[in-house]
Amino acid sequence: MIEKDIDVICIGFAAQDIVMLGIPQDALLRDSVTARKTEITSGGDANNQAVVLGRLGSRTALLVKLGADAMSDSIYSELEKEPVNLSFVQRSAEVQNLLAICVCRDDGQRSFLLDPGKNYHWSQEEIADSILDRTKAISLGSLFHLGKLDTGDGEILFRRAKERGILTFADMTADIGQIGPDTVKGIYPYTDFLMPSLTEAVYITGEREPERIARFFLKSGVQNVVIKLGDKGCYFKNLKEEFYMDAFSVPVVDTTGCGDNFVAGFIHQVLKGASMRTAVRFGCAVGAVNASQAGAHHAVENEAQIEKFIQKSI
Repeated sequence: MIEKDIDVICIGFAAQDIVMLGIPQDALLRDSVTARKTEITSGGDANNQAVVLGRLGSRTALLVKLGADAMSDSIYSELEKEPVNLSFVQRSAEVQNLLAICVCRDDGQRSFLLDPGKNYHWSQEEIADSILDRTKAISLGSLFHLGKLDTGDGEILFRRAKERGILTFADMTADIGQIGPDTVKGIYPYTDFLMPSLTEAVYITGEREPERIARFFLKSGVQNVVIKLGDKGCYFKNLKEEFYMDAFSVPVVDTTGCGDNFVAGFIHQVLKGASMRTAVRFGCAVGAVNASQAGAHHAVENEAQIEKFIQKSI
């Protein structure tokens, strides 16, 4: 029997983030503006999830493709400092990683300016059985930015995972490629936990109320639905349980990566066998801590930090 030496594999993309704080809303209408602070760091949904999961104590591996240029060297050198298994990372001169300029206003909300890059997506054929056999869970970060994994390959990958008893988690992002809300529906029957934001879920379902959105996904085959509500917290529903969880109140510096941080915190607790309420509360706490600093994964240090934050916030 193959040893499960990995708790979770995060599959998706890594990016170079340039985070600029204190940018006015009308910045693009001006000749020039000055940022209050700038951070140059790695980012991307799978990257952020993996880093935070590793810091929380989950045995985490990252499955991303990186280029061979200076920007990719910077991403990789950051990852080498983290408690993340990088043995599945592929590097190629054919890959150009995504570059995201995260422009943050003083209220912590942000917009992205993107250079989309190329050739960093995975197909399910590239993810060997020998990789899946080593893990307890896989997380896709995120649907609508996964190339072939959005258009049929994700369904096959998750089906292979379920045949091996692997837990499946899927985050979502905006459909910037306009592939259409129904494109990823084949993955739902093989998804244990689907974790869209409210905006993303409205786009998929056409519904606006979390309860109706969750019913749509459950009828489509998803086992557990977690809808991220931003500063309103979170909504959870499966066939047995349903609840809202309030957000934690923190001075917001930067909301970049808060959704990824929530996902990481939630997965970490699920893998520990926690109740859904405990897992959702912990995820909300991880997202809140992340919002207190600039960057997509710099604020979270370890599990004890989050537990202390929760206790102080009760």
